[in-house]
Amino acid sequence: MTTRRPISSEDLASLRSAQEGLELVSKLLDETTKRYLARLHEELDDIRATLAEAEQSAMSAARRRRLSQLLEMLSQVEFHPEKGRRKELKKIDELIGELQDVLGQW
Repeated sequence: MTTRRPISSEDLASLRSAQEGLELVSKLLDETTKRYLARLHEELDDIRATLAEAEQSAMSAARRRRLSQLLEMLSQVEFHPEKGRRKELKKIDELIGELQDVLGQW
């Protein structure tokens, strides 16, 4: 039967330091994702506001084309949020950027 040696104080300190580092990374992840999501929601709100303003007057042919382009982009979206991958967030972020580009010419 093998007996376990007690852990050295140096190793114990290193393990605790690693645990503290992981806790910090966890907090940074939470804060970063919170701010990232807030920014994306704000950008979506800006897009919605632009479209809401467009309801107030007749649309030019150029705006109709841009609206059609926007609708086409939205219809081609394929997300898999259940997988919880960064890839899905990247797709959403890119889509929002593309929508902003289209509406930037609005």
